[in-house]
Amino acid sequence: MASAPKSDSSPIAAPRARPVRDIVDYELLFDCVHCGLCLEACPTYVVTRAEMDSPRGRVYLMKALAVQDRAGHVRLASQQIHYTLQAREAEYELVPIALDQGLGILVWSPLAGGLLSGKFRRGQQGPEGSRALSGWDEPPIRHQGKLYDIIEALVAAAEARGCSAAQAALAWLLGRPGVTSLVIGARTEAQLADNLGAASVELSPEQRASLDAVSAPPLLYPYWHQARTAADRLSAADLSLLGPHIKP
Repeated sequence: MASAPKSDSSPIAAPRARPVRDIVDYELLFDCVHCGLCLEACPTYVVTRAEMDSPRGRVYLMKALAVQDRAGHVRLASQQIHYTLQAREAEYELVPIALDQGLGILVWSPLAGGLLSGKFRRGQQGPEGSRALSGWDEPPIRHQGKLYDIIEALVAAAEARGCSAAQAALAWLLGRPGVTSLVIGARTEAQLADNLGAASVELSPEQRASLDAVSAPPLLYPYWHQARTAADRLSAADLSLLGPHIKP
């Protein structure tokens, strides 16, 4: 008669999670980190698609970092966010968090879906087949007049440097505090070559100042209050946003 299978009295082990390199949902991220499910067999962790219009993403990012520090695990390495001359909302919290916590910043759609390529000019029809003319609405254009002001300043800087507007836009980003690298989305070989050429473009301080001024986001609360009342207590991360607004 066949013997009965041996019983295993050892505790049932939880299933081992696969390495997580690209996490989209911050709440899921925090739950996984809290349970220790994404802390092994993966040297780096990248948090992607931060929710710009909600504090939820930033809150769960900080919670996850706190849990990792407390448990002595490898920390998150980077966040992937949208950040361009046309959309600088990331400077309110996401960039300061990266600077304060030592995270890298990977920028997706650094040319704002082609809006900063120099192909879209005030009073002119955009190129055929472009996403901006096909109903594509990401990133949203909240202030069309300001967008064209940015593009004009960008084209002027590009002409002065002898490069394309796209290269100038990418070079501006590469020189911003905390930015590690850019996730470019070239559709043709020519676009790829042009985008890669941005690595060798160096904007002058005057050109950077011009682009900074024309694209600067408004100071929301509590930032305008901090700039007025706490200028002597701000960290380097705070100053990445508030520095230009503090009078000497």
